Amino acid sequence: MAQRKITQARAHETRARILTGAAEAFAEHGFAGATIADIMTRSGVTKRALYFHFDTKEEVADAVLAAHTTWLRDAVAALAGSPVQRLVDYGYLTCDGLADDPIFQATARLAIERETYGAGRPASFGVWQETTRDMLDEVAAAGCLNAGVDTGVVARMLSATVLGLHLSARASDPSSRLHAEIEQFWTHAGATLVRPAALAGVTLRRARPTA
Repeated sequence: MAQRKITQARAHETRARILTGAAEAFAEHGFAGATIADIMTRSGVTKRALYFHFDTKEEVADAVLAAHTTWLRDAVAALAGSPVQRLVDYGYLTCDGLADDPIFQATARLAIERETYGAGRPASFGVWQETTRDMLDEVAAAGCLNAGVDTGVVARMLSATVLGLHLSARASDPSSRLHAEIEQFWTHAGATLVRPAALAGVTLRRARPTA
C-alpha cells in the first residue's frame, strides 16, 4: 500500500512537471512552434514518461487548459468582499497570472491560436468570459449593476480587452504588467457599469507587485 502511494505521488509530480514545461513552451513558442522535445527538456522527463501520461501534443495542451480552469475557479471562489470588490480583484488576479504563471500565459497564447490548436477543442477565452459573466451576474443580483448593462456583452468585451492589453504589453515590453490599466479602467469607466454608491466602498487600486 505504501509503495503504491509513493508511485502515485511520483506520477502526479511527473504529470505536474510536464504541464509546467509544456505551458512554458506554449507560452513562448505557441502550440505549433512548441515541440515534444522542447516540452521534455523543460519538464526534465523522458519521452517514455511523457507518453505514459499523454498520447499527443493536443492532449498536453488540453490538460494545461484544464489545470488553468481548475485553478481559476478555485482562485475566484477564494476572493473576499462584496460582489463589486470581487469583480475588481478578479481583474488583478488575472494580471498576476498573466505576469507570473506559465500556465496562465500559455492559455492566453493558445486562446489566439485556434487555427493551429484545433477548432472544437477547449478554449481558455470562453472560460474567462464565462467567469467574468458569472461575477457580473453576482453584481447584478446584489442590485449594484447599472440598469441596461448586458452582462454577456460586457464579459466578452472585458475578457477581450484584458487579453489584447496583455499581448500588446508583451510585444512592446515583456516586463510590463497590466495593473495600471485595470486601475485606470475602474477609475474612469467603473461608474458606467456599477452604481456609484456600490463603488464608494470598493478598493480600486492595487500596488504593482515587485519582482
